[in-house]
Amino acid sequence: MGRMTEIPPITRPSTPRGAWRDDLADLAAEQDGLVSTGQLRVLGVPSSTASGRVRHGGVWSRVLPGVHLVTGGRPDRRQRERAALLYAAPHGILAGPTVLRHLGVRAGRLQEVSDDHRSPEPVHLLVPHEHHLLAAGYLDITRTRRWPDEQLVDGLRMTSACRAIADTARRARSTREVSALVDECVRSGLTSVDDLLAELREGPRQGSSHLRRVLLSRVEGASAGLEVLLEALVAGAGLGQKGAKVRLVGPSGEPVGQPAVWIDSVGLAIEVATPDPAWVARQQRYSMFGVSVFPVSSQLLQADPAGQARVLSTAVATAARRPRPSVSAVRVA
Repeated sequence: MGRMTEIPPITRPSTPRGAWRDDLADLAAEQDGLVSTGQLRVLGVPSSTASGRVRHGGVWSRVLPGVHLVTGGRPDRRQRERAALLYAAPHGILAGPTVLRHLGVRAGRLQEVSDDHRSPEPVHLLVPHEHHLLAAGYLDITRTRRWPDEQLVDGLRMTSACRAIADTARRARSTREVSALVDECVRSGLTSVDDLLAELREGPRQGSSHLRRVLLSRVEGASAGLEVLLEALVAGAGLGQKGAKVRLVGPSGEPVGQPAVWIDSVGLAIEVATPDPAWVARQQRYSMFGVSVFPVSSQLLQADPAGQARVLSTAVATAARRPRPSVSAVRVA
């Protein structure tokens, strides 16, 4: 039997003692004096060294779990925001009132909040819905399935102004508060009413009532505002659908009409009533093909949204008892 060859033990290249100091200093300077434990591992800082510097009486300060201020002392507002991003890395971005404060918005007295070290103002973070980030310290964490556009402001990652306004409005206590916020942000050019309407349509309905009232009061009669009213009508009736634009065609492909909203399950068309020949001709074609029509007006939808939703629910129930019309819905691009 041949002699066994001894296999030398596997060795890992070690970081020379103290070689990480300059890299650590450079990284901390780029990050407002902050580093995370993950970054320390990458730099090769011994865990015993890091823990020794963070212990009570050490030269580093623990700002959030796994995030340290290497200059020691108490973090200021910007350092707390940077620490929040390091804590949530690579997923989180600044959101809501935190973003608006950076953008100079004064509504809600955002610029007058004192930087109190003992009871710091929350830093608002947005993270993906699947990322379960543990609550910690001064953080206000929101999870979302709809990731926003991002921007870099003062070297910090944050949501777009439009998303920040909408998210802040959902936390507001009054319509007056939201009105002041929207007025300032639109007047200063941070966003537009059209962009806010688009954000309102795409975002969650929960908590959006103040913003909805404010925006609809600014676009009365406009098509964008009417679209929001119609979506609120459908949701209020418990139909749970977002209205894709469709056109209706008959059995032979002949055009029937393009309703404002089409309830395909019962064959009901929601139409905005307008006193013009085209609207009348459309109602006549609907009648020819047995399509049930629910006419609406922007005035009624604004004056009594709950009442209109109840009437629509009854109309849907009535349409469901009738034979379904012989039309097909073709999605409009």
